[in-house]
Amino acid sequence: MVYIVVLFSVGLFMIRDYYYYSKLNEEQKKEAERTTHKMARWVQRLNLPPFITFETSKVRVSLWVIIFLGVFTGYISGFLGVGGGFIRVPVMIYLLGLPTVIAVGTDLFAILISNSWGAYIYAVSGKVEIIGALVMLVGASVGIQIGAVATAYVKGMKIRLYFGVTLLLAGSAVVLKQLQMVTLAGYLMFSSAAILSCMIIFMLISAVNREVWQRNKLKGNELLNKP
Repeated sequence: MVYIVVLFSVGLFMIRDYYYYSKLNEEQKKEAERTTHKMARWVQRLNLPPFITFETSKVRVSLWVIIFLGVFTGYISGFLGVGGGFIRVPVMIYLLGLPTVIAVGTDLFAILISNSWGAYIYAVSGKVEIIGALVMLVGASVGIQIGAVATAYVKGMKIRLYFGVTLLLAGSAVVLKQLQMVTLAGYLMFSSAAILSCMIIFMLISAVNREVWQRNKLKGNELLNKP
């Protein structure tokens, strides 16, 4: 029950954030993309030395805050028995003030480190289907490459929207499972993942085509302006 409440709460909060963003004009949207959330500004102002600076995102925050948030997200993950990515990413965005893309990348790197030991233990004890893992790895490698490229073209707020929608769909699937509708929950998750993936790929292709068109237009103008 707690897991369902957390999924819906975080998902609705991120979708609400995007809703207000969508009401802004283009100039205001650009400013909103650069502006740190007010909760993150409050956290960054906490005077609890020592401090640590994230060079990539240019964020300076107390080391004690980072440790506390790490323990908190770890506790939530362990208490609910699920991966902590669904709570770590919003925490890094709204409480630490990291840009959305950097928050996603940081979470993936943290998962790589935290999951490596568990994977090693399971592999040594013979509890891993190597063939299945390798087949899934091939598909995951392709998906990760597409996702990594998409982050260069999809704005941070759009990523928040998709993240929030994913959490709502995951929460809905958990509710269906609790109601003993396991098959329907599986169909919901599979169809939702397929639709979201197609939307992201479509946006990626559109953004690339738009960029290519703008470059060709710029080159054409340069040729016309040559004496």
